[in-house]
Amino acid sequence: MNTSTEFSGQPKPSAQDASPDSARPTADAGKDAQRQQGNRRTAPTTRTRRAGNLRATLYRMHSWAGILVAPFLVLAALTGLAYAIAPTLEQMVYRDVLTTEATGEHISAAEAIDIAREVHPDLELAGVQVNDREDATMRVLFLDPALPSSSYKQAVFIDPVSGEVLGDMPQYGSSSSLPLRALLSEGHANLWLGEPGRFYSEMAASWLGAMTLTGAFLLFQRWRRSTSKKNKPRRWHSLVGLLCIPGFLFLTVTGLTWSSTSGGTIGEIRTQLDWRRPTPDVTATAPLSAGAQSEDAPADAAAAGDAGADAAIAAAREAGLTGFLTATAPTEPEAPDVWTVAESTAQPWVFSYDAVAINAATGEVVDTVPFSSWSLPAKLSEWLIRAHMGILLGLLNQLVLVGLAVGLLASIVLGYIMWWRRGKGSSFGRLPAPRSWENVSRPALICFLLILVVYGIFAPYFGLSVLAFVAIDATYRAFRRRRPRQLH
Repeated sequence: MNTSTEFSGQPKPSAQDASPDSARPTADAGKDAQRQQGNRRTAPTTRTRRAGNLRATLYRMHSWAGILVAPFLVLAALTGLAYAIAPTLEQMVYRDVLTTEATGEHISAAEAIDIAREVHPDLELAGVQVNDREDATMRVLFLDPALPSSSYKQAVFIDPVSGEVLGDMPQYGSSSSLPLRALLSEGHANLWLGEPGRFYSEMAASWLGAMTLTGAFLLFQRWRRSTSKKNKPRRWHSLVGLLCIPGFLFLTVTGLTWSSTSGGTIGEIRTQLDWRRPTPDVTATAPLSAGAQSEDAPADAAAAGDAGADAAIAAAREAGLTGFLTATAPTEPEAPDVWTVAESTAQPWVFSYDAVAINAATGEVVDTVPFSSWSLPAKLSEWLIRAHMGILLGLLNQLVLVGLAVGLLASIVLGYIMWWRRGKGSSFGRLPAPRSWENVSRPALICFLLILVVYGIFAPYFGLSVLAFVAIDATYRAFRRRRPRQLH
């Protein structure tokens, strides 16, 4: 006889005696338990789905940009790699022009100008460049309307001891770039295509920042998955990107300052906020008085001619300017005797750039602009731009830029491998599945769209390309929906 009982002491019914009605309460209780468990999971699942949908949107955007914009980034990385080492290449290629082994007393700037005038008798004098280093040559600069722009000067290189002409070539910009570096700079800026070619560099710069930020978001959202050993391309793509995040953002900010459209906007903002490099006021010439002239200054500038360069350089040295100096000849009709002397920004490991305006007839300092008077944004802009050019920190700076270029190329290659593997044997790689924005939280969606709009206005090529990607994505999805599914 079966006398087993439950905790209530009542006999336990057998399987044969159990009716459907007696089993229903147990089944209903199980369903209620499952329903309660599901309700407990509803809230976190919704939050996860909301974050996941925003992540899916960024993932798809990151992938589309990686496929379509990566070629621009490859070009920027390759040309940037060459441009990064351009300062060192310049020193090697033009060594015989930039340096001299002769020792002895140096000729004056006026003598160097006279020698250079024999090479270019028809060109207008722009200035002269001298250096504290004993082995550095002197440069006499001329304005040549045949050169591509006013940023170019024709430079005659003169041995400061013998007075021999060592070279004659154009140089470009405030960095005094010689033809090789200017050529590499042009390739990095516009692929040697002129103004139309600047489209590529602006696309690359604007999307490099966007892809860096979206990639960082995706990385930190799925850190364990990204660094999993099961997917080596993803792991290396994530690690390389993580290491290069600060560098990529630095290249974006500084690269956009040189772009065609965004650069104009940035330049206008810098002008309005007084973030530009200040220059001495050459028109603030003090009136001459008896005994006001220095002992070395000529009685009148017209009779002194080019000797004003020596007076200006000497006065600038006395004012504390050192290193590589550029003395710019007078250009203002109301200040025909005033030269501007400035410390060159093309010097490695130099972080201060003073400038003075000198009255060559009197030797007086007309105006002074010490680097300490620059606004902080102007200082940061100058340093960051020089760092982008590989000048600020010398060889170390150039090695870091090379590393960033290699890191960018590696990230792109790994990204393409990830996309291809996602195809699982198909002719093309697959994109991440699209997600609806219906479940994305409204604050997150508004914030995301606001960032897109603001950045799109600031970087128009980015905004236009985002609209193009949306159209391409919609067309692609419509094509995929109409395409008949293959049966496996």
